[in-house]
Amino acid sequence: MEAFSQKMHRESLKQLIEAGVMDWPDEVLDHVVLGSDLFAPYRLGEQVMTIKAGEQIMISLAYMTLEAINQGLGVVGWGDITQRCSPRHELAERLICP
Repeated sequence: MEAFSQKMHRESLKQLIEAGVMDWPDEVLDHVVLGSDLFAPYRLGEQVMTIKAGEQIMISLAYMTLEAINQGLGVVGWGDITQRCSPRHELAERLICP
């Protein structure tokens, strides 16, 4: 869960600011963005962070699926992922795969 910590979140946002993607002063970053439950799920605990991580994984899979179909590749590769989602596999426990 370290990837979702306040420190990592701040470092990621600082990189975007330094690259010129966003123009936020440090006060806005620290007090508005990192101080908000909406933008900083780590403030709500590990369970919420796990749900948010799962949400991001599902969004990523959806975009990857759309792009694979767009390129005519189909989604045969997901077979390996669903194979790993068995009652004995740790991934199934984390993602609650049927």
